[in-house]
Amino acid sequence: MKKYNKLWLLFGISYFVSCNPDPDSVTKPVLLPKVKTTEVEYVTQYTATLGGIVTSVGESDMIEYGVCLSKNPHPTESGDIKKNDIIETIKITTPFEFTFYVQGLTGNTVYYVRAFAQNMNKIIYNNGVGFIKAGETVYGNEYKFTTDIETPTVTDADGNVYRTIQIGTQLWMAENLKTTKYNDGTDIPTVKGPTWYSFFELSTPGYCDYYYQKNYYNLTNTYGVLYNGYAVTTGKLAPIGWHIPSIDDWEKLSDYLGGDSVSGAKLKSANTFEFANNLDFMYLGNWMTPNTGATNTSGFSALPGGYNNGVDFGFQGIGYFGHWWSSTEAMQNSALYSISLSYTKASTYFTEGISTQHSKHYGFSVRCIRD
Repeated sequence: MKKYNKLWLLFGISYFVSCNPDPDSVTKPVLLPKVKTTEVEYVTQYTATLGGIVTSVGESDMIEYGVCLSKNPHPTESGDIKKNDIIETIKITTPFEFTFYVQGLTGNTVYYVRAFAQNMNKIIYNNGVGFIKAGETVYGNEYKFTTDIETPTVTDADGNVYRTIQIGTQLWMAENLKTTKYNDGTDIPTVKGPTWYSFFELSTPGYCDYYYQKNYYNLTNTYGVLYNGYAVTTGKLAPIGWHIPSIDDWEKLSDYLGGDSVSGAKLKSANTFEFANNLDFMYLGNWMTPNTGATNTSGFSALPGGYNNGVDFGFQGIGYFGHWWSSTEAMQNSALYSISLSYTKASTYFTEGISTQHSKHYGFSVRCIRD
Protein backbone atom coordinates (compact mmCIF):
# COMPACT_ATOMS: atom_id res chain seq x y z
CA MET A 1 0.00 0.00 0.00
CA LYS A 2 2.86 2.37 0.74
CA LYS A 3 4.21 1.90 -2.81
CA TYR A 4 0.82 2.79 -4.29
CA ASN A 5 0.56 5.88 -2.09
CA LYS A 6 3.93 7.11 -3.35
CA LEU A 7 2.91 6.54 -6.96
CA TRP A 8 -0.31 8.48 -6.55
CA LEU A 9 1.53 11.32 -4.86
CA LEU A 10 4.09 11.45 -7.68
CA PHE A 11 1.31 11.43 -10.32
CA GLY A 12 -0.52 14.25 -8.55
CA ILE A 13 2.57 16.43 -8.49
CA SER A 14 3.25 15.75 -12.20
CA TYR A 15 -0.36 16.64 -13.15
CA PHE A 16 -0.26 19.91 -11.22
CA VAL A 17 2.97 21.02 -12.89
CA SER A 18 1.84 20.10 -16.40
CA CYS A 19 -1.43 22.06 -16.03
CA ASN A 20 0.20 25.17 -14.65
CA PRO A 21 0.47 27.52 -17.66
CA ASP A 22 3.69 29.02 -18.88
CA PRO A 23 4.01 32.51 -17.31
CA ASP A 24 4.45 34.01 -20.80
CA SER A 25 1.15 32.50 -21.96
CA VAL A 26 -0.95 34.02 -19.19
CA THR A 27 -3.51 36.49 -20.59
CA LYS A 28 -2.72 39.93 -19.26
CA PRO A 29 -5.55 42.11 -17.90
CA VAL A 30 -7.09 44.15 -20.71
CA LEU A 31 -6.19 47.83 -20.53
CA LEU A 32 -9.61 49.50 -20.54
CA PRO A 33 -10.42 52.73 -22.35
CA LYS A 34 -11.35 55.91 -20.50
CA VAL A 35 -14.28 58.15 -21.35
CA LYS A 36 -16.12 61.13 -19.93
CA THR A 37 -19.57 62.50 -20.72
CA THR A 38 -19.91 66.01 -22.15
CA GLU A 39 -22.72 68.39 -21.25
CA VAL A 40 -26.07 67.93 -22.96
CA GLU A 41 -26.80 70.53 -25.67
CA TYR A 42 -29.70 71.76 -27.79
CA VAL A 43 -32.48 70.17 -25.74
CA THR A 44 -35.98 70.51 -27.20
CA GLN A 45 -39.24 68.71 -26.55
CA TYR A 46 -38.25 65.74 -28.70
CA THR A 47 -34.49 65.99 -29.30
CA ALA A 48 -31.10 66.56 -27.70
CA THR A 49 -27.43 66.44 -28.68
CA LEU A 50 -25.35 64.14 -26.46
CA GLY A 51 -21.70 63.21 -26.49
CA GLY A 52 -18.47 62.35 -24.77
CA ILE A 53 -14.69 62.33 -24.97
CA VAL A 54 -12.55 59.19 -25.20
CA THR A 55 -9.41 60.17 -23.32
CA SER A 56 -7.71 56.77 -23.71
CA VAL A 57 -8.46 54.02 -26.25
CA GLY A 58 -7.36 51.12 -24.09
CA GLU A 59 -5.81 48.05 -25.68
CA SER A 60 -7.73 46.60 -28.61
CA ASP A 61 -8.10 46.62 -32.39
CA MET A 62 -11.31 48.61 -32.34
CA ILE A 63 -13.26 50.69 -29.89
CA GLU A 64 -17.01 51.06 -29.59
CA TYR A 65 -18.09 54.42 -28.23
CA GLY A 66 -21.41 56.13 -27.70
CA VAL A 67 -24.04 57.37 -25.29
CA CYS A 68 -26.74 55.56 -23.37
CA LEU A 69 -29.89 57.29 -22.23
CA SER A 70 -32.66 56.32 -19.82
CA LYS A 71 -35.45 57.75 -17.71
CA ASN A 72 -33.76 55.99 -14.78
CA PRO A 73 -30.41 56.87 -13.19
CA HIS A 74 -27.18 55.12 -14.19
CA PRO A 75 -28.13 54.15 -17.75
CA THR A 76 -26.23 51.32 -19.39
CA GLU A 77 -25.85 50.31 -23.01
CA SER A 78 -28.94 48.15 -22.58
CA GLY A 79 -30.98 51.20 -21.53
CA ASP A 80 -33.90 52.91 -23.24
CA ILE A 81 -31.82 54.57 -25.98
CA LYS A 82 -28.32 53.79 -27.22
CA LYS A 83 -26.39 55.61 -29.94
CA ASN A 84 -23.03 54.15 -30.88
CA ASP A 85 -20.30 53.69 -33.45
CA ILE A 86 -17.16 51.54 -33.85
CA ILE A 87 -13.80 52.76 -35.12
CA GLU A 88 -10.28 51.35 -35.41
CA THR A 89 -8.13 52.57 -32.52
CA ILE A 90 -5.31 53.49 -34.88
CA LYS A 91 -7.62 56.10 -36.42
CA ILE A 92 -8.17 57.85 -33.08
CA THR A 93 -6.02 60.60 -31.71
CA THR A 94 -6.98 61.09 -28.10
CA PRO A 95 -8.71 62.97 -26.75
CA PHE A 96 -11.36 61.88 -29.25
CA GLU A 97 -14.63 63.85 -28.98
CA PHE A 98 -17.94 62.58 -30.35
CA THR A 99 -21.57 63.69 -30.47
CA PHE A 100 -24.86 61.97 -31.26
CA TYR A 101 -28.15 63.59 -32.20
CA VAL A 102 -31.00 61.83 -30.39
CA GLN A 103 -34.66 62.18 -31.31
CA GLY A 104 -37.94 60.57 -30.29
CA LEU A 105 -37.78 61.87 -26.71
CA THR A 106 -40.87 62.65 -24.62
CA GLY A 107 -41.71 66.20 -23.61
CA ASN A 108 -41.37 67.43 -20.02
CA THR A 109 -39.44 64.30 -19.01
CA VAL A 110 -36.27 63.80 -16.97
CA TYR A 111 -33.51 61.79 -18.68
CA TYR A 112 -30.13 60.51 -17.52
CA VAL A 113 -27.20 60.11 -19.91
CA ARG A 114 -23.72 58.58 -19.76
CA ALA A 115 -21.06 58.17 -22.41
CA PHE A 116 -19.52 54.73 -22.71
CA ALA A 117 -16.52 53.06 -24.34
CA GLN A 118 -15.81 49.39 -24.99
CA ASN A 119 -12.73 47.58 -26.27
CA MET A 120 -13.49 45.43 -29.32
CA ASN A 121 -11.31 42.83 -31.03
CA LYS A 122 -11.60 41.97 -34.70
CA ILE A 123 -12.45 38.36 -35.59
CA ILE A 124 -11.90 37.04 -39.12
CA TYR A 125 -14.51 34.55 -40.30
CA ASN A 126 -14.84 32.63 -43.55
CA ASN A 127 -17.57 35.00 -44.66
CA GLY A 128 -16.19 38.25 -43.35
CA VAL A 129 -15.13 40.19 -40.28
CA GLY A 130 -16.79 40.34 -36.88
CA PHE A 131 -16.12 41.93 -33.52
CA ILE A 132 -16.17 40.68 -29.95
CA LYS A 133 -16.03 42.63 -26.73
CA ALA A 134 -12.76 42.66 -24.83
CA GLY A 135 -13.06 43.53 -21.16
CA GLU A 136 -15.73 45.53 -19.40
CA THR A 137 -17.77 48.46 -20.69
CA VAL A 138 -16.51 51.73 -19.24
CA TYR A 139 -18.93 54.57 -18.42
CA GLY A 140 -18.37 58.27 -17.99
CA ASN A 141 -19.92 60.67 -15.54
CA GLU A 142 -23.70 61.05 -15.53
CA TYR A 143 -25.77 64.06 -16.61
CA LYS A 144 -29.43 64.72 -15.91
CA PHE A 145 -31.62 66.91 -18.13
CA THR A 146 -35.30 67.68 -18.70
CA THR A 147 -36.93 68.03 -22.12
CA ASP A 148 -39.11 71.02 -22.96
CA ILE A 149 -42.77 71.16 -21.96
CA GLU A 150 -44.97 68.88 -24.04
CA THR A 151 -47.25 70.54 -26.60
CA PRO A 152 -50.54 69.18 -27.95
CA THR A 153 -50.78 66.98 -31.04
CA VAL A 154 -52.96 67.67 -34.07
CA THR A 155 -54.87 65.17 -36.24
CA ASP A 156 -55.66 65.53 -39.97
CA ALA A 157 -58.69 64.27 -41.91
CA ASP A 158 -56.89 60.98 -42.62
CA GLY A 159 -56.36 60.35 -38.92
CA ASN A 160 -52.60 61.04 -39.02
CA VAL A 161 -51.38 62.46 -35.71
CA TYR A 162 -48.63 65.10 -35.74
CA ARG A 163 -46.31 66.32 -33.02
CA THR A 164 -46.14 70.09 -32.54
CA ILE A 165 -43.49 72.50 -31.34
CA GLN A 166 -43.80 75.95 -29.75
CA ILE A 167 -41.36 78.45 -31.26
CA GLY A 168 -41.78 81.93 -29.82
CA THR A 169 -45.46 82.80 -30.05
CA GLN A 170 -46.09 80.33 -32.89
CA LEU A 171 -47.19 76.72 -32.59
CA TRP A 172 -45.95 74.69 -35.57
CA MET A 173 -46.32 71.12 -36.69
CA ALA A 174 -43.01 69.35 -36.05
CA GLU A 175 -43.60 67.08 -39.07
CA ASN A 176 -44.51 67.54 -42.73
CA LEU A 177 -48.14 67.17 -43.74
CA LYS A 178 -49.12 63.82 -45.33
CA THR A 179 -52.92 63.95 -45.54
CA THR A 180 -54.64 62.63 -48.67
CA LYS A 181 -57.89 64.38 -47.77
CA TYR A 182 -58.93 68.00 -47.42
CA ASN A 183 -60.18 69.12 -44.00
CA ASP A 184 -63.76 68.63 -45.22
CA GLY A 185 -63.05 64.93 -45.78
CA THR A 186 -62.97 65.00 -49.59
CA ASP A 187 -60.08 63.33 -51.42
CA ILE A 188 -57.16 65.31 -52.79
CA PRO A 189 -56.39 64.17 -56.35
CA THR A 190 -53.13 62.22 -56.67
CA VAL A 191 -50.69 61.25 -59.37
CA LYS A 192 -48.78 57.97 -58.99
CA GLY A 193 -46.25 55.71 -60.65
CA PRO A 194 -44.78 56.29 -64.11
CA THR A 195 -47.28 59.07 -64.84
CA TRP A 196 -45.67 61.31 -62.25
CA TYR A 197 -43.90 63.27 -64.94
CA SER A 198 -47.36 64.66 -65.71
CA PHE A 199 -47.70 65.99 -62.13
CA PHE A 200 -45.77 69.06 -63.18
CA GLU A 201 -48.25 69.64 -66.00
CA LEU A 202 -51.26 69.84 -63.65
CA SER A 203 -53.12 73.12 -63.39
CA THR A 204 -55.44 71.71 -60.73
CA PRO A 205 -54.85 70.62 -57.09
CA GLY A 206 -52.86 67.43 -56.51
CA TYR A 207 -50.29 65.61 -54.40
CA CYS A 208 -47.72 62.86 -54.95
CA ASP A 209 -45.98 60.56 -52.50
CA TYR A 210 -42.50 59.07 -52.80
CA TYR A 211 -43.35 55.47 -53.67
CA TYR A 212 -42.41 55.32 -57.33
CA GLN A 213 -40.91 51.84 -57.66
CA LYS A 214 -41.83 48.66 -55.82
CA ASN A 215 -38.20 48.15 -54.76
CA TYR A 216 -37.94 51.60 -53.22
CA TYR A 217 -38.92 52.60 -49.72
CA ASN A 218 -42.16 54.44 -49.18
CA LEU A 219 -40.78 57.67 -47.75
CA THR A 220 -44.18 59.18 -46.87
CA ASN A 221 -43.84 58.39 -43.16
CA THR A 222 -40.52 60.24 -43.15
CA TYR A 223 -41.13 63.22 -45.41
CA GLY A 224 -44.91 63.48 -45.70
CA VAL A 225 -46.16 64.01 -49.28
CA LEU A 226 -45.54 66.75 -51.83
CA TYR A 227 -48.41 69.07 -52.76
CA ASN A 228 -48.63 71.40 -55.70
CA GLY A 229 -49.43 75.06 -55.19
CA TYR A 230 -52.96 74.61 -56.48
CA ALA A 231 -53.73 72.31 -53.52
CA VAL A 232 -52.33 74.95 -51.15
CA THR A 233 -54.57 77.71 -52.52
CA THR A 234 -57.77 75.70 -51.92
CA GLY A 235 -57.56 76.79 -48.27
CA LYS A 236 -58.65 73.27 -47.24
CA LEU A 237 -55.29 71.52 -46.89
CA ALA A 238 -54.53 72.22 -43.21
CA PRO A 239 -56.49 70.60 -40.35
CA ILE A 240 -59.32 72.66 -38.86
CA GLY A 241 -57.87 75.31 -36.53
CA TRP A 242 -54.59 75.37 -38.47
CA HIS A 243 -53.43 76.98 -41.72
CA ILE A 244 -50.65 76.92 -44.31
CA PRO A 245 -48.20 79.60 -43.11
CA SER A 246 -48.13 82.88 -44.99
CA ILE A 247 -44.80 84.30 -46.01
CA ASP A 248 -45.15 86.66 -43.04
CA ASP A 249 -45.47 83.61 -40.74
CA TRP A 250 -42.26 82.16 -42.17
CA GLU A 251 -40.40 85.46 -41.84
CA LYS A 252 -41.58 85.82 -38.24
CA LEU A 253 -40.20 82.36 -37.51
CA SER A 254 -36.87 83.17 -39.16
CA ASP A 255 -36.58 86.50 -37.34
CA TYR A 256 -37.26 84.85 -33.97
CA LEU A 257 -34.41 82.41 -34.63
CA GLY A 258 -31.93 85.19 -35.34
CA GLY A 259 -32.56 86.12 -38.97
CA ASP A 260 -32.33 84.52 -42.39
CA SER A 261 -28.55 84.00 -42.33
CA VAL A 262 -28.64 81.63 -39.33
CA SER A 263 -32.22 80.40 -38.93
CA GLY A 264 -31.81 77.50 -41.36
CA ALA A 265 -29.28 75.83 -39.07
CA LYS A 266 -31.73 76.06 -36.17
CA LEU A 267 -34.58 74.65 -38.26
CA LYS A 268 -32.77 71.70 -39.86
CA SER A 269 -32.70 68.28 -38.25
CA ALA A 270 -29.15 67.48 -37.13
CA ASN A 271 -29.36 63.95 -38.61
CA THR A 272 -26.50 63.75 -41.11
CA PHE A 273 -25.21 60.98 -43.35
CA GLU A 274 -22.39 60.73 -45.90
CA PHE A 275 -23.85 58.65 -48.71
CA ALA A 276 -26.86 60.18 -50.43
CA ASN A 277 -27.41 57.16 -52.70
CA ASN A 278 -27.97 54.88 -49.73
CA LEU A 279 -31.66 53.99 -49.35
CA ASP A 280 -31.36 53.66 -45.57
CA PHE A 281 -30.06 57.22 -45.57
CA MET A 282 -33.12 58.38 -47.47
CA TYR A 283 -35.53 56.34 -45.38
CA LEU A 284 -34.25 57.80 -42.10
CA GLY A 285 -34.52 61.38 -43.31
CA ASN A 286 -30.85 62.28 -42.94
CA TRP A 287 -29.33 65.39 -44.47
CA MET A 288 -26.37 64.93 -46.78
CA THR A 289 -23.04 65.93 -45.24
CA PRO A 290 -21.95 68.57 -44.30
CA ASN A 291 -25.46 69.68 -43.19
CA THR A 292 -23.84 73.01 -42.45
CA GLY A 293 -24.50 74.44 -39.00
CA ALA A 294 -27.45 72.15 -38.23
CA THR A 295 -28.40 72.15 -34.53
CA ASN A 296 -32.22 71.97 -34.60
CA THR A 297 -32.30 74.18 -31.51
CA SER A 298 -35.82 75.21 -32.51
CA GLY A 299 -37.13 71.63 -32.50
CA PHE A 300 -38.64 72.25 -35.96
CA SER A 301 -36.75 69.18 -37.29
CA ALA A 302 -36.83 70.19 -40.96
CA LEU A 303 -36.06 67.25 -43.30
CA PRO A 304 -34.60 67.27 -46.83
CA GLY A 305 -37.64 65.98 -48.70
CA GLY A 306 -36.57 67.53 -52.00
CA TYR A 307 -39.25 68.49 -54.52
CA ASN A 308 -41.14 67.32 -57.60
CA ASN A 309 -40.51 69.07 -60.91
CA GLY A 310 -41.63 66.41 -63.39
CA VAL A 311 -38.08 65.33 -64.36
CA ASP A 312 -36.58 61.87 -63.67
CA PHE A 313 -39.75 60.45 -62.09
CA GLY A 314 -40.35 63.93 -60.68
CA PHE A 315 -38.19 63.78 -57.57
CA GLN A 316 -35.12 65.92 -57.06
CA GLY A 317 -32.86 66.84 -54.16
CA ILE A 318 -33.87 64.25 -51.54
CA GLY A 319 -31.24 64.51 -48.82
CA TYR A 320 -29.94 67.82 -50.17
CA PHE A 321 -32.79 70.33 -50.01
CA GLY A 322 -36.09 71.02 -48.32
CA HIS A 323 -38.77 73.25 -49.84
CA TRP A 324 -41.98 74.39 -48.12
CA TRP A 325 -44.92 76.31 -49.50
CA SER A 326 -46.34 79.50 -48.10
CA SER A 327 -49.96 80.45 -48.74
CA THR A 328 -48.98 83.90 -50.07
CA GLU A 329 -49.46 84.36 -53.79
CA ALA A 330 -46.89 86.25 -55.82
CA MET A 331 -47.77 88.94 -58.34
CA GLN A 332 -47.96 86.26 -61.01
CA ASN A 333 -51.12 84.14 -60.76
CA SER A 334 -49.18 80.91 -61.28
CA ALA A 335 -46.70 81.45 -58.42
CA LEU A 336 -46.57 81.15 -54.62
CA TYR A 337 -43.88 82.29 -52.24
CA SER A 338 -41.89 79.51 -50.60
CA ILE A 339 -38.87 78.93 -48.37
CA SER A 340 -35.94 76.57 -48.86
CA LEU A 341 -33.17 74.98 -46.79
CA SER A 342 -29.92 73.44 -48.06
CA TYR A 343 -27.40 70.87 -46.84
CA THR A 344 -24.57 73.37 -47.50
CA LYS A 345 -26.12 76.46 -45.92
CA ALA A 346 -27.03 77.62 -42.42
CA SER A 347 -29.43 80.15 -43.89
CA THR A 348 -33.11 80.13 -44.80
CA TYR A 349 -33.64 81.04 -48.42
CA PHE A 350 -35.45 84.33 -48.61
CA THR A 351 -33.69 85.56 -51.73
CA GLU A 352 -31.92 88.81 -50.87
CA GLY A 353 -34.68 89.67 -48.43
CA ILE A 354 -37.42 89.08 -51.02
CA SER A 355 -39.19 85.76 -50.66
CA THR A 356 -38.50 83.05 -53.21
CA GLN A 357 -41.42 82.33 -55.52
CA HIS A 358 -42.20 79.14 -57.41
CA SER A 359 -44.72 78.01 -59.96
CA LYS A 360 -47.75 76.28 -58.50
CA HIS A 361 -46.87 73.29 -60.69
CA TYR A 362 -44.05 72.30 -58.31
CA GLY A 363 -44.52 69.66 -55.61
CA PHE A 364 -43.23 70.94 -52.25
CA SER A 365 -43.55 69.91 -48.63
CA VAL A 366 -46.09 71.58 -46.32
CA ARG A 367 -45.90 72.51 -42.64
CA CYS A 368 -48.91 73.93 -40.83
CA ILE A 369 -49.18 76.56 -38.10
CA ARG A 370 -52.01 76.98 -35.59
CA ASP A 371 -54.52 79.79 -36.20
